[in-house]
Amino acid sequence: MVLPGEHAAAHPLDIGEIAAGQLRLLPLGVDDVEELRAVTSDPAVTSVIPFLPEPFGLQQAEALLARTAQGRDLYLGIRAGRDGVVPEVPAGTLLGVLGVHLRGAEEIEIGYWLPGRYHGHGIAGTVAPAAAAVYARAFPDRRLIAECHPDNTASQRVLARAGFRPLGDPGQRPSRELYLYDPG
Repeated sequence: MVLPGEHAAAHPLDIGEIAAGQLRLLPLGVDDVEELRAVTSDPAVTSVIPFLPEPFGLQQAEALLARTAQGRDLYLGIRAGRDGVVPEVPAGTLLGVLGVHLRGAEEIEIGYWLPGRYHGHGIAGTVAPAAAAVYARAFPDRRLIAECHPDNTASQRVLARAGFRPLGDPGQRPSRELYLYDPG
């Protein structure tokens, strides 16, 4: 039984709301399809994430969210927790997505995307460390990994600040390198 104010996890990767500074991470659902389409359809996103088709419309957003029913992928909305986190953006606005993925029996992968209009505001640098720490604690028997393109120096810096280190191994996706969460 879930009491008022408690969170009922409906997905094995759903560990409730994650607070990250003035940002919040919450699982995306069917009511978020239009917002998901809006932040994902930006070519700054679809051109660098191989599994996101271009163009990315409502049908693609629905299909992406439908993957959560299989229990291996969960997409968290990165939302402004208060007005002004990004200039002129109200609280609750969907700023981007952080994906969490079960990889076999031993690994969990995290990844994130933001449309170009939200680059340079420290969003990824705030949510990636918070999510990594929370998922590492929640799943201590699994390695926490990420993948990054070798030319994406901004994401490499975010991953380093979040406690990930490059392994020098290729990732599962084309032209990606594997990173391991190792906060030291």
